[in-house]
Amino acid sequence: MCGFAGVLDFAGAPDRSLVERMGASLAHRGPDQGACHVHRVGHLGIAVSSRRLAILDLSSAGDQPMHSQDGRHCLAYNGELYNEPQLRRGLESRGYQFLSGTDTETVLHAYRDRGIDSFADFNGMFALAIVDEESGRLVLARDRMGIKPLYYSWNGTRLLFASELRTLLRVAGMPFRIDPASLEIYLALGYVPSPHSLVRDIYKVPPAGCLTIDAHGQLTLSEFWRPPVSADPPDERSPVEQTVRDTVLDAVRRQMRSDVPVGILLSGGVDSTIVALSAATVTEKPINTFTVSFQSARSGMDPDLNADAEYARRVSAQMASIHHEVILDDNADLAALLPKLAVGLDEPVWEASFVSIYAISKLARDHGIKVLLTGDGSDELFLGYPWHASAWRQEKYERLPFLAAAASVATGLLPRGSRLAAHAENVRALVNASDAARYEWSHRIFSRAERRGLLGAGGSGSDEHVNRLVERLAESAHTRPLGERMALLDLLLWVREHFNQRLDRMTMLNSVEARVPFQDNNVVDLALRLPYHVRAPRGRAKHLLKAAFRTEVPSFVLERPKRPFAAPMRAWLDGPLRPLIADVLAPASIRRAGLVEVGPAMAVLSGRGSVAEDRWVRQVWSLLMIHLWADGFRRAQ
Repeated sequence: MCGFAGVLDFAGAPDRSLVERMGASLAHRGPDQGACHVHRVGHLGIAVSSRRLAILDLSSAGDQPMHSQDGRHCLAYNGELYNEPQLRRGLESRGYQFLSGTDTETVLHAYRDRGIDSFADFNGMFALAIVDEESGRLVLARDRMGIKPLYYSWNGTRLLFASELRTLLRVAGMPFRIDPASLEIYLALGYVPSPHSLVRDIYKVPPAGCLTIDAHGQLTLSEFWRPPVSADPPDERSPVEQTVRDTVLDAVRRQMRSDVPVGILLSGGVDSTIVALSAATVTEKPINTFTVSFQSARSGMDPDLNADAEYARRVSAQMASIHHEVILDDNADLAALLPKLAVGLDEPVWEASFVSIYAISKLARDHGIKVLLTGDGSDELFLGYPWHASAWRQEKYERLPFLAAAASVATGLLPRGSRLAAHAENVRALVNASDAARYEWSHRIFSRAERRGLLGAGGSGSDEHVNRLVERLAESAHTRPLGERMALLDLLLWVREHFNQRLDRMTMLNSVEARVPFQDNNVVDLALRLPYHVRAPRGRAKHLLKAAFRTEVPSFVLERPKRPFAAPMRAWLDGPLRPLIADVLAPASIRRAGLVEVGPAMAVLSGRGSVAEDRWVRQVWSLLMIHLWADGFRRAQ
């Protein structure tokens, strides 16, 4: 696990000291080793700086950047390949010789063997930069689930790239200018999906994307994986529950491979419990588990928020893990921590679970743990969210005549703010709507009208940007049931572009590698090929996954009501963050930032009670985060 940065320049050799500073800015991603390599092919100069977090083969044989034995290729690599032993055996059978036990060398030989086609064979998480020093070709690529990050900027003569946005801004000197389209996407979704970034002229290599630039300056962006969407009936020769169980267990077994200690982020929910119990079956040593609890004497704290910690303790006791718990209380000084984490995220996000991830990964590192396994991705694969079942029901409703008229009448007659009224409004708004409209409605932070007010003359007030993203991702799944399509969009957008971002940035701030077994290639491919009625019969969330692990997972976890891995956003806004909000979202501060219009922003802050409470919290948090983020980067300019 590492970080890297570099420059490709058609005006000559890049400034070595600049590239070294770019690499040094990523030292938290790779504190164990770092180096810089500069190469020139005619008028073309390429420099790469890399930082290494040693996980496999801790010797200097795994140092980066790594060169092929013939000297032609140079690789900077960030990630882990879980099918590395199988890839290595195949390469050895074709005559490739290995000098280390690292997957870095396997990536290098695989590229030499099959070029960019080899990326489709990689089961793992990765971002990479490969320099062909003979032809002057540069290849940038990311894993298919977007677990590892990679930003770039191209002005026609110079390409800058780095594992983190702040390296391009704070070290490489890219100007900090907000991209208007990306700002509108952020206000709609609460995060910014690739290829966009919130900063103008800086982009993300998309998940499963491969960006190549040749010695003539020709950029080509290709895609080496798209999700399988043809639902296949289960193989009747093997019970589907057993197939799911075996596939998940194999994924956890692969991802436990490490030459350093491995721990589990345990929330006490179904997903993390499955990962923890599965991990315990492949090691004789006690597993280290980590969780977070919340305490506050100054604000009303939802007692259910600490249910995660209580369930995690019970799971730990049952599996006899070495359990560690970090407490975020009134002494945590969130007002001082949050600005640091807002910059550390690279781009802001609407929800606060990243604070918990940061605290847990810091605790893990303090206990000598360099690798953490998490349960991210299971809900989207096995249909675990309430809106997946709602979409399944909605599709059935839409077969009824006069549905829209009946929903409109119900919306007018039912008490405003009631659950039934909200349900009727959802039905009315989404009858025969496009997938993009359904997704925006279900996940929006600010509505179209609210965004138009916040952005004023700077915003289009349309859903064009979001629609384009959603339609591109959903086009190949149009024949699948609605519930499946919404879950697929969650996987491709929410997981790849939001959850994985905050997981990577917060763990790597503490030099910890996060692994996600549910996003293993084999688990993803299996789940996406199973029909909705198999994964969640009659809309029962995660029924198949729970059935697959019913003999291992305690009943108190299986029967626990669904709760997301979260943080007490409402309590923090009402308590320890109130002074920070009063400062950062004061009219003068908002006017100075120039992101949104002051009047509509003040209306949001004072509008508690006019919209659903959860939605109001998301809106305030979104405004707070983007202003903290922008202020943090502008201070560094």
